[in-house]
Amino acid sequence: MENAGTLTPEAARCALRPYTLDFGARAAGSAPVTLCLELCACTGLPAVWELGGADAHAGMELENWVEPGRPRDDDEKLRDFIVEARVLSAAPRGGTLHGGGGRGTVVVTYDPHTRGVHALP
Repeated sequence: MENAGTLTPEAARCALRPYTLDFGARAAGSAPVTLCLELCACTGLPAVWELGGADAHAGMELENWVEPGRPRDDDEKLRDFIVEARVLSAAPRGGTLHGGGGRGTVVVTYDPHTRGVHALP
């Protein structure tokens, strides 16, 4: 990617191709499925990374009140259900990779302990 030193984190994120993780069909209550992803800083520069996504607030205490606003659409309801039921999680949520080949592992876990279709939009 040619950027002449002007690449912003947002532009870099937009340039990434989506990667689909398909955990397949699982029976409710079956064993969790774990997938390990390896990240690498292949240039001489360090890379600071952070995962956003549906469970970005995992581990934080959520407030138990609702702010008035527009009704949620079906995708938002499904995403909220997956987060609240802790069906999908990833750890660690961020880190720093040292330049020149620094590596790190992200563990993604799918736990089909509830019935239903678990697909994030």
